[in-house]
Amino acid sequence: MTSAQQEVLKVQNLKVSFGNGNEDTEVVHGISLVAHPGQVHVILGESGSGKTVFARSAVGMNPRHSKVLGSSYVCGGAVAFDGHGGRGGGFGTDVGMIFQDPTASLDPMYRVGDQICEAIRASTGVKLARENKKAALALIESVRIHEPGKAFRLYPHEMSGGMRQRISIAIAMAGDPKLIIADEPSSALDASVGVHVVNLINDLRRRAGSAVLFITHDISAARIIARERGDRVCVMLKGTLVEEGPASEIFDNALHPYTQALLGCEPSRAVERGALSVVPDEIRNNTDWGDLTEVETDHFVAYETGA
Repeated sequence: MTSAQQEVLKVQNLKVSFGNGNEDTEVVHGISLVAHPGQVHVILGESGSGKTVFARSAVGMNPRHSKVLGSSYVCGGAVAFDGHGGRGGGFGTDVGMIFQDPTASLDPMYRVGDQICEAIRASTGVKLARENKKAALALIESVRIHEPGKAFRLYPHEMSGGMRQRISIAIAMAGDPKLIIADEPSSALDASVGVHVVNLINDLRRRAGSAVLFITHDISAARIIARERGDRVCVMLKGTLVEEGPASEIFDNALHPYTQALLGCEPSRAVERGALSVVPDEIRNNTDWGDLTEVETDHFVAYETGA
């Protein structure tokens, strides 16, 4: 198998703009990324940095009325950017989505077991209720929910937030996806529950061999998910990748001033220092970062233009 065949996601110079055609505003500025089976790419940055817009656009789920330039391939298939927020590429079985708020992503009118069965039917084409229920119960057990049979019959409102998110993960895994996009999957949960959810995603990607795009502003969650050799961190600021490299290298040897400032805001590190850092406005508001340049082996940084 060649390296190209092993690429689960290949994004080249992706740009996303919003507007009426006459006055488009570009919000994602030429991002490239390659993800392989079993590999985590953390997309790390503050809220509003373009993380979700980039990740969804990369698989053809670009927001309505957006304009996407560049190219993207999922498992070798080209993504079609239709500008209407549609699944242009048709990658339903190859891509699993885990959303930020499990309450909003689950239908309150249906039992969670029925929702998992529907996802299984959509991804496998199997219409036998008995077979789908058996598969659904196995998925519920795989996301570490005790008494799968009891959980199968519950409505979303009868579950805790952590259980609802586990059900959302089970639905995302129904089609044995090769790529999982986890969009702030722990931010709507209590801290301890969020840690369990992130660890669960990590375990599932190891078992399934799925690539993961993990979108987060939570540095602690990023450290938990990206701890395998080959895992990478991509730091976004105002729609631009400003630093990218192996997770251990980014966490231990950040070179971009924004990444350094962002990591300094991590509460656990602040306790060690006795002070909580903030990202200076002159860094946060700077839009003059150049292209990514390899400054150390496999470690890429976009420095200020002219610096």
